[in-house]
Amino acid sequence: MKLRSASLRWRVTLAFGLLGAVLSGLFAWATTFITEHYENVLVDGMLTGFAEDIDARREGQPGHLLALPQTHTLQGYLRKADGSGSVPDAYADLPPGFTEIELGDDSDIHLGVFDLGGDRLYLAINEADVEPLETDLERILGAIVLFGTTIAGWLGWLLAGRTIAPVRRLAEAVEALPAHAQETRLARLVAADELGRLAAAIDGYQQRLVETEARERAFFADASHELRTPLSVVCGSTELLLDDSQLTERSQARLQRLHRGVLNLADLLEVLLGLARGKSGPVEHVDSEAWLNDVLAELRRDNDIAVDVAADASRIDVRPREAGLVLRSIVRRLGRSEPSVRIKVGVSAGALSLEASPTDATATDRIEHAGSGDRRLGATLAGRLATQMGWTIDDSWLHEGRIAIAMSDPAA
Repeated sequence: MKLRSASLRWRVTLAFGLLGAVLSGLFAWATTFITEHYENVLVDGMLTGFAEDIDARREGQPGHLLALPQTHTLQGYLRKADGSGSVPDAYADLPPGFTEIELGDDSDIHLGVFDLGGDRLYLAINEADVEPLETDLERILGAIVLFGTTIAGWLGWLLAGRTIAPVRRLAEAVEALPAHAQETRLARLVAADELGRLAAAIDGYQQRLVETEARERAFFADASHELRTPLSVVCGSTELLLDDSQLTERSQARLQRLHRGVLNLADLLEVLLGLARGKSGPVEHVDSEAWLNDVLAELRRDNDIAVDVAADASRIDVRPREAGLVLRSIVRRLGRSEPSVRIKVGVSAGALSLEASPTDATATDRIEHAGSGDRRLGATLAGRLATQMGWTIDDSWLHEGRIAIAMSDPAA
């Protein structure tokens, strides 16, 4: 596991563990150093005392009667000025002072060489009895290092958990925010420290988003209202012209096309106004077939689009106005694919399906929706209104003329 991919809590735990290992190691080193130094001072003092005692006894009795220590722990050797006296070869050439000699069998000899008025005294202490204590000390210090590292890591884990808990709460609160702008009070969740400053910055950013969205909604609402009046005039004038019996068929076809465009534009303005309001109308329990026939009545008058309705669910819960705008927009989108097209609209509990096919009985190819100007429905005004209602549009098969809509349970 790479350090950068590890969680912050694990990184803090690792840092505490390393700190514990360093401090425990320093303690073990200091203990070992002081113990070794104290041992040397103590042994040097003992050998010096033994040498002074032997020197004092040497002056009061003949040299051949002087008894030197010869025990398992302490051995003494004396070489007189005339060269007489038995001294081990390993000691003979050593100058006065203290020396540590390793025997190679896990034991050491601490040797003191003293000059007694021309004679030379050698006192050697075998430290074999001390070696087990030093081994025990090393084991204890190793356990202290291991235990100290473990305790430090555990404390780091606990402290990191308590320290990071507010960060985790703030992250969960931010993740739970909806996609649209919304006022937040995240600063109340944490203390008034650096994390509180971050939470306050997020609150301020959300507040600016809310204000920006409110200004955009107001602009779209004003624009929609301003466009409604001239659009109503154009629509009314077109309907009056269509009622004129003196029009030629060519003029009527052009006026009908203009009328369809005006109706489409009117629906788009209603969608824009609905998006500007930011909320949908009330939910109604409607007869599915009657509602679909009413929504699609205007489109059925278009000679180029044939719409069939297949209702598996007799009644559904929808927001009739917004749902009708979205459905008409999608049907018009599918109707642009061919000069003459038949669209089958199916409704079931919680779902709508639309499938377009050529009205020409001899046509076997599916309708293809492609081109550089083609966009997915989620990027259109109707797609945004559908999302606002909680609908999910699956247009992955749009290139084959098929669309599926999942209608979530609308809140009343």
